[in-house]
Amino acid sequence: MYGLSCNVVDKSAADSVVKAAFLKDNSFGKVLVFNHLRGTADEQVIKIKLEIDTNPPAASCTERVVLDFPYVFTIHTQDLPSLFAGKCHALLCRPYIKGRDWFDFAWYAAQRVLPNYEHLGYALDQTGPWQGQKTIVTLPWLIAALSAKIKTIDWEVARADAVRFLHGVQKAGVDAWSEVFFQALIDRLAKS
Repeated sequence: MYGLSCNVVDKSAADSVVKAAFLKDNSFGKVLVFNHLRGTADEQVIKIKLEIDTNPPAASCTERVVLDFPYVFTIHTQDLPSLFAGKCHALLCRPYIKGRDWFDFAWYAAQRVLPNYEHLGYALDQTGPWQGQKTIVTLPWLIAALSAKIKTIDWEVARADAVRFLHGVQKAGVDAWSEVFFQALIDRLAKS
């Protein structure tokens, strides 16, 4: 539509069910307006990473959403409870600390979203420490699992990962991250 020509770089592992690719184009800066500082030596290359799960966990729910930029169109997307279930799976199963996951968790908690437990159960059955165990996920199970997980997190590492992507008030909010902070969010989730 805009006459952009992208390079596609396949970054998929051959044996992975999640296929990854990058779209690269250095002409995006001519079409999009960004409200962040860029250095004069910056070559304005934008990379968009696409990941497609070729074997997604069952029981995800979807909804149609109308967007109006850059033009009016509808998309079919997962609903917030299903997205939150995927985030909970990442929090519980990712073998390394990704602070951005914890930032997202705080957002879901602030929105008072409850995860799609059935979808989370299927995801846990596919990968991670509960793989193949047919775990029945309930709110009490999730509260216990998340409470155990936050005890294992190095919050300095989590903050350092997240702060690179944040600005202003969001950046300052990361200073509060600790086991006590996230336990308070988990307790709030327990009361939902």
